[in-house]
Amino acid sequence: MADAQEKRFQPFVPDSTVMAEFTAKAIVLGSIFGLIFGAATVYLALTAGLIGIMGFGALLALIALGLGATAVEFRRPLVT
Repeated sequence: MADAQEKRFQPFVPDSTVMAEFTAKAIVLGSIFGLIFGAATVYLALTAGLIGIMGFGALLALIALGLGATAVEFRRPLVT
């Protein structure tokens, strides 16, 4: 128990240190990783054929929005 009290946490970087977060290196590396992961996601989606499924989902969403707009426009319930 006495051993635990003697050992205190010492952070590697002290609180008084001011570090730059928005640098050119951060922007370049973030852009590169973003392009890599974005390209990998698109490749995987095209390989698995998910674009067709997502298109069908978007079609259903547009139909639902259209029905809702029509119901509001004519002030009638969606389901009779």
